[in-house]
Formats: sequence, C-alpha cells, structure tokens
Amino acid sequence: MLPLWAFLDNLQILHAMYGVERHNSMRNRQKLLVWLEDALGELCEALAAGDDQPALAQFRMTICESVDSVLLSLVDAMESNDRVSWDIATRLTGDRGEMMREIRTEFLRRDPPLQHTEFTDVMRITNSVEETFFLFSKIEKEFNHAPIAEDHVGQA
Repeated sequence: MLPLWAFLDNLQILHAMYGVERHNSMRNRQKLLVWLEDALGELCEALAAGDDQPALAQFRMTICESVDSVLLSLVDAMESNDRVSWDIATRLTGDRGEMMREIRTEFLRRDPPLQHTEFTDVMRITNSVEETFFLFSKIEKEFNHAPIAEDHVGQA
C-alpha cells in the first residue's frame, strides 16, 4: 500500500485532470491536518505533565474541555458542510493569543506565586493552545466552502 504522500505525489501524474492547484490544495490540507495532529499531541502531553498540582487541576480540565469542544465543532462543520455549522466553527476557531497571554499574566500574579515547574506547565499549555487555535483557524479557512444561503425578500 502506498503512503498518503506517495499517493498525492502520483495523483498529478496518474490523473492530470486534477491540475496543479487542486493537487497543491490537497497537499496543504494534508499538512494542516498532520500539523494539527502534532499540536494536539503536544497539548495532551502538556496537559498530562506535572503531578496534578491543585493550583492547576481546574485550569487543565477547563483547557481540555474547551479545546475538545472547539475541535468537535470544527469536525461537525467539516462533516455536515452547512452554513450554520461553519458559522459556529468560524466564531470558535479564532485567535486565542491575547487570551493565553492574559492567562499567563494572571498566573504570574498569583499569591502565593506558582512554583517554577507549575508556571512552566502553564507556559507549555498556553503555548500549545495558541498553536492549536492557529491551526484550527487555518483549517477553518481552508475547508470552509459551505454554500452561502441567499436571502430571499418577498415581494409586496
């Protein structure tokens, strides 16, 4: 069995009708999904790291559930390909950089302060969330081709 990349490399040769742009689009989508898989793996490792410090237990659970919800929304939009699902996914997959910076700042200001290992965990988690949402946003833009419903105005 050919690996996926070999299939995509040979697709242009075997089926010239796909053209260069379609081939590039498929390769870009494949790369985005592979990068997302890697980013989610890193996020899972970051969430599982540490020794369940009480200061971070709720934070870890909230991050896990939040990312999971957005991922499920994005998958639903990709599967259903309807305008409503894509509208929801579009709103949910936006940039989270500023939010993650605010979270890091909040954890830095804690009294008593976090231990060095705890803050390192926060940094690793928030950086992983930023990367994951960056990829969510790119995937949403690449895959969102749902038909736009026309507004019909009745004649009076």
